[in-house]
Amino acid sequence: MAAETPRTMLRVAAMLGVLTIGVAGLVMNQRRVETRTQQDLLRELQASTEAPDAGLLTEASFDEPIDKPLGERVHYIQRTFHGRITRCSEKWVNGPDETLVRIQTDEAGRLSGLAVQGAPDDVAECLVKVLDEAQFPRSADGVALLPLRYER
Repeated sequence: MAAETPRTMLRVAAMLGVLTIGVAGLVMNQRRVETRTQQDLLRELQASTEAPDAGLLTEASFDEPIDKPLGERVHYIQRTFHGRITRCSEKWVNGPDETLVRIQTDEAGRLSGLAVQGAPDDVAECLVKVLDEAQFPRSADGVALLPLRYER
């Protein structure tokens, strides 16, 4: 009987070791973090938060320097929506080819406020409707240069 005790203890220890490794593997498999892209995170954030009502900013300052990342995104958006932006700018009698805009976005990158330097209200409201469909940098609040005419 004394000879069976070490073998029994060895078997019990081996079974406990296998069981521990198996349970640890299952737990790690359940907690495995999947790779998520920035787009996945944005979609999740947009689905979990309410979209802001984009509107005209009543008080906006254009004195600060142009926000480069925001400006690059605005330029890309202008190329995407150039036809609709041009139609809005045609309402602006003797309007410029480009203008400064102040853009505010929420944490999901959706437009929450827009001010267009020197633009009549109907042009600014038209631009709000167009730019409301675009994706901006998250939590942005800055000044950018918006080309109103499309150049190839």
